[in-house]
Amino acid sequence: MSRRTLALGALLVLVPAAPAVPAAAAFSVGGLSDQHAESLGDLRLRSELSMTAARLVVRWDAALVEPGPVETWLAAARARGLRPLVVFNRPPATRCPSAPCVLPSVAQFTAAFNAFRQRWPSVTEFGPWNEANVASQPTASNPQRAAEFYNAMVATCPACTVLGAELLDSTDAPAYVRAMTPFLASAPKAWGIHNYEDVNHLRTSGTDALLRLTTGEIWLTEGAGLVRYVDGSGRVTFPYDEQRAADATRFMFDYIDRHLDRVTRLYYYGLRDRTPNDDRFDTALLRRNAVKRPAWDIVAARLGKLLPGVAAAPAVSRPAPIQLLTRSLRLTRRGLVAGPLRCAKASKPRCRGRLEVRWNGRRKAFGKQTFSLRARHTKSYTTRVGPRNRRLLRRKRSSRRVTLVVRLTRPRAYVRSYPRLRIVRRR
Repeated sequence: MSRRTLALGALLVLVPAAPAVPAAAAFSVGGLSDQHAESLGDLRLRSELSMTAARLVVRWDAALVEPGPVETWLAAARARGLRPLVVFNRPPATRCPSAPCVLPSVAQFTAAFNAFRQRWPSVTEFGPWNEANVASQPTASNPQRAAEFYNAMVATCPACTVLGAELLDSTDAPAYVRAMTPFLASAPKAWGIHNYEDVNHLRTSGTDALLRLTTGEIWLTEGAGLVRYVDGSGRVTFPYDEQRAADATRFMFDYIDRHLDRVTRLYYYGLRDRTPNDDRFDTALLRRNAVKRPAWDIVAARLGKLLPGVAAAPAVSRPAPIQLLTRSLRLTRRGLVAGPLRCAKASKPRCRGRLEVRWNGRRKAFGKQTFSLRARHTKSYTTRVGPRNRRLLRRKRSSRRVTLVVRLTRPRAYVRSYPRLRIVRRR
């Protein structure tokens, strides 16, 4: 798969006539998204990570021209009892938006899908096209065709579960799905989202838009914290940082916990770093030498909690060393007052770190303040902000546009983000 340039995103709009998702919807599947069959052989996927499913991306005509790698991967999934989700994709030679950028006809796609079903009838969960809205895909300029692929798959296999689309949470996602909607023959049961934007900028705007505008289940068919990311121009936008990836992963699970009536699956992207192939886009849970990265323990603990009884011995989540007791910021002449913060009893002798105030979705803070707080004590802290940002904060519409990040350095590295905080102003 080609990797993408990350951008601010809002997400999907479902068919207006679709019925509301039942209240009984609940998180039910943890899986791995990984192209390598050998990754599926790791026994810890089930014993430590609670994963019972796996996702594979294949070229749309794989059953006709390249069945070998698919057979190998599916055999590995069967051997480990992992439920497969298969998503179709462009061939490797495609160079969209440059040439060649060829999109199959509906008849060609249907014939290839029929061939896939005949060869591997046990696979019953599909995505019509990987990241259909991304410019590197031939579907990006033809949302009608993407909808027609979905229609063809549902008509061919009514018993299958077919995602409405898999999309990256970029700014064009809402318009893309609005363009698809008139051509969908039925309301999809679920949509696949790759929420890299939200997760790695510690924000929720893209996924929030999805929840407001859609019905049906949400499957996070690719989700992960970025260890390293290099964009298409060669610029390193996320330097190598395993702890930042762990913080983003924790943020992702916090969001899932708050929306268990909608988000029903997660497929974590990548088990092991395979540099140089993953050098530009690295989200793996293991280093090249198979050593666990910090995100491993987070995935083990949080999936084990979401899926009780699946893992043989799920990891135990440690309590947060510091808590924000009031979910609002008070604007004063000096700046923004955050707190009170409470340092946990177990964090002897102190909690030390930094507060950062950002506009939602921004990586750069416009206010910072260090703190040092004794264990079992509470205290509020004032983060100074410049006159321009203070003027913006005085406006009524600034409320819910601010994110507070609590970054702890001692007793252990810890980051928690509180997006969309209410601003309390002096009367």
